[in-house]
Amino acid sequence: MILLFEVFSFSAIAQEPEKLGLNPDKWAVELSKSQLTEVNSLGSLAEQLIEVDSLRVFAFLDSLETSKKAKGNYFRTYFYMVKAAVIYSKFAGYDKYKDRRSEALIPIKEQLMELYANALDAAYQTESEKVIGWVNFYSSRRILSFGETAWAVMYSKNGVDLFEKINYPVEPPVYIELAELLRQVREYDESITYAKKRNSCLGYTK
Repeated sequence: MILLFEVFSFSAIAQEPEKLGLNPDKWAVELSKSQLTEVNSLGSLAEQLIEVDSLRVFAFLDSLETSKKAKGNYFRTYFYMVKAAVIYSKFAGYDKYKDRRSEALIPIKEQLMELYANALDAAYQTESEKVIGWVNFYSSRRILSFGETAWAVMYSKNGVDLFEKINYPVEPPVYIELAELLRQVREYDESITYAKKRNSCLGYTK
């Protein structure tokens, strides 16, 4: 699966900004912006948190969420997505649960589904189609890992359709994955439509 922070590129400023480490107030300011930098991206924060122990992770996330410098729906969107990314990597990945039907995985799955729903709600309130598309697209890939194919189809299709609407580049494998998901839920006409879009990206006429 393509990772969120590899697929979605935020705008970078010309001069490299100060690296933030794990300072909750500084991150609260950063995540409250509509645009993030490459150095201080969501991926940078998630990677740092994944490397530290769980107690420190949740202490940081609590401080970040309650920071007086945390403001607005962009912050809420980015915060929920970072929290979900860290929880998934630390507690819900395939390396932790090869059996995706494990009962022990259910409460983690439910927590993540709630975080993705909260992120999507906040994203819609930003009215940024790029951010809404990103949340939909990435959430679909994590949701699919829990076997929730129908939800994954809806999120993925919404994400891809929004990316197309704003002319954000969609890689050919993304169309193939969506076409396969649609085939699995027996939406054959739409499956063919997205498969043809993949062919169009590659310059095929059929």
